[in-house]
Amino acid sequence: MQQTQSLAASIAIGLLLIYFIITNHVDLAPLNNLAAAGSQLASTLMAVIPFGMVLLGLRLEKGRWIYAGWIWSMVWLLLQIRQWWLPYLFGPTFLHENFAWYFQHGYAETIKELAVAEGRPTPDLQHNVLQLLSHGVVLTLWSKVRDQSRGRRIMQRFRDFSFIVLGLALGLGAPFLAAASADAVTGLWRDDGSILWVQRVDDALHAQLIALRPGETHYGEDEQTSWPIGSPRRDDNNPDPNQQDRLLMGMQLLSDYQFTKGVWQGEIYDPGSGNTYSSTMKISRKGELQMRGYIGIALLGRTVTYQPFDPCLEHGLAVGEQFVAATVCSAATPKAE
Repeated sequence: MQQTQSLAASIAIGLLLIYFIITNHVDLAPLNNLAAAGSQLASTLMAVIPFGMVLLGLRLEKGRWIYAGWIWSMVWLLLQIRQWWLPYLFGPTFLHENFAWYFQHGYAETIKELAVAEGRPTPDLQHNVLQLLSHGVVLTLWSKVRDQSRGRRIMQRFRDFSFIVLGLALGLGAPFLAAASADAVTGLWRDDGSILWVQRVDDALHAQLIALRPGETHYGEDEQTSWPIGSPRRDDNNPDPNQQDRLLMGMQLLSDYQFTKGVWQGEIYDPGSGNTYSSTMKISRKGELQMRGYIGIALLGRTVTYQPFDPCLEHGLAVGEQFVAATVCSAATPKAE
């Protein structure tokens, strides 16, 4: 009986891991959207390492490893419910207020079997299958745990051990949650006059201007400038003469930007004025990017808000030639605003 239960749990875990690794690293669009998802290594390791340990525990019949695996499988399933089903059913809550990740990582373009909820994450087919496989793991491990947990002494040990495992799960999950928080600001963002491409480069943050209003990309005939009419606009307002020939399109605006105490902060350059300000960057509850610039005290600064950029919506901005590929709509039919 125990061998049959171990085999069933091992098969369930194996199917989950195979599916998770394939959908994380093999382009199966529109089932998944790896082009927008970014690196999936941390996510894959978060599944492979603990579930791999559970497989080993099942093979060696290590009771505590199996108990730990059952607890982890429940944590794993609850995280998916929190990520997808709570926002879909209830919208913003204290557990999940920012939905920018859903649009930035391309999930709006994957296959849906459920009715799409505007402005909310809609569980897609890729993750629905993953959740069904996760349920299978929870149930098969529970069958194994229940059979091994007969007797008060064993149950007492199991209860004590549960607190240890849950603590370890929270502790080990903290770096991944922090990384997710730090990555929330990355992606394409727009306001009425520009598009920003925010990217992490090692431990720093970069933000490039990749689109402007059509009339602002090149010098016009009515402007007084030393540059030829029709040539790309440059950083004319920079107080450093050696920097005034920098092209505005593609300019990196951030410097010394680091993720400290849960907030991105550093300095930001304003090409419109030529000034550099202390700055912070965060995601609002509405999923908007808020960049605040200030001198001395943040309270006396000014905040600029950007919306998540959807390449399938018409925007009327002129995208730099080198950035066109980053703003191409991958959907079959572009949407209209």
